[in-house]
Amino acid sequence: MGVDEFRLLSSHNFRGHFKDVKEKKRFFSPCTYLWYALSIRYDGVIVPCCLDTEALYPLGKIGEIKIANAWNSEDMQKLRYKMKVNQLKDFSLCSNCDMVKRHKFFGIPRFNILNFLSETILTAKK
Repeated sequence: MGVDEFRLLSSHNFRGHFKDVKEKKRFFSPCTYLWYALSIRYDGVIVPCCLDTEALYPLGKIGEIKIANAWNSEDMQKLRYKMKVNQLKDFSLCSNCDMVKRHKFFGIPRFNILNFLSETILTAKK
């Protein structure tokens, strides 16, 4: 069995856990993850980001809340608003993450543009 794809990406600080990752000073650019995905941890806890490994910002638990309710919850709406206006000091999950400082093109991280295009626009059936 061969390798289908290999991606070489720049280092990520994983919410500030890895302090030795060199961060360049960049302008704030909202993380788009909050508008297109949620994550579900191994224990069924729904969190707004796949980097929320410690469930710092739990939205509910599978079996106790519908995913749609977690998606549209007041907590999720508040986090989205705070992300849009760059008021993340109360959200350690996001405030220390370097993803909000990465270069983006129409909300898509620059390093994912080619993948996005090849998986969506370039493969669209006519």
